[in-house]
Amino acid sequence: MKKIFKNRAILGIACIVLSLVVSLIFIPTFNKGMEAKVEVIRVSANIEKGERITESMLETALVGAFNMTTEVVKLKENVIGKYLIADLHKGDFILSTKLSNDPLISHRYLHKLAEDERAVSMSIKSFATGLSGKLEPGDIVSVLVANFRGSSSSYSPKELRFIEVLAVTADSGWDIDKYREGDVFGEDRKLPHGVTLKASKKQAKLLVEIEANAHAHFVLVYRGSEENAKKLLDEQKILLRGEDDSFESSDEGAADEGEQ
Repeated sequence: MKKIFKNRAILGIACIVLSLVVSLIFIPTFNKGMEAKVEVIRVSANIEKGERITESMLETALVGAFNMTTEVVKLKENVIGKYLIADLHKGDFILSTKLSNDPLISHRYLHKLAEDERAVSMSIKSFATGLSGKLEPGDIVSVLVANFRGSSSSYSPKELRFIEVLAVTADSGWDIDKYREGDVFGEDRKLPHGVTLKASKKQAKLLVEIEANAHAHFVLVYRGSEENAKKLLDEQKILLRGEDDSFESSDEGAADEGEQ
């Protein structure tokens, strides 16, 4: 019986010691953690996906550090100049997982041009001239022109028989593929307002002249594999070099073969 009482006494003392440790050490430490503050970066206005972040879009805020994820950005220099991969609303914290060092995929084509390549945009002046809103990046098109250089008929200059579409753009400046994804503007579907083409320096100059002085109609030549598209673009390079005069009379047959 004495042994039982002795064990109970030891257990009681242990409980008292444990409660003192909790109340004097753990609880103050926990409360201190709850009261700790940290300065973080948040947005001062609504910012859309794909935008490049500038200092004017940011503000600092002092918030509770308890349970704060390590992904929350705390320094402006870690944010400025980067691109958002998701929409943010005024007051939202900026997470490192929502930032990209590079522009989004819809604009990366501008960073992949070869030294002798150019990107040039042309207006789609009517619904019909832009394939009724169905042009897509990667399409191979022929540029058909009317009222150009005194000609009364429509024709496709040999320099523009096979040319690659880089992007199709709405009047807002956003590429059409973003609207189709529905991840930025919901169900709002926009019609194309312009098309960006990959061109040589010579082609770019001609396209600018057409934009200023003629009417352009974009005719779909091929949509399909990159391999077949490259064949047509290689044939266009031959035309530009003037190395194959006979090709000029047979290019329509080559286009039909590419479509197959």
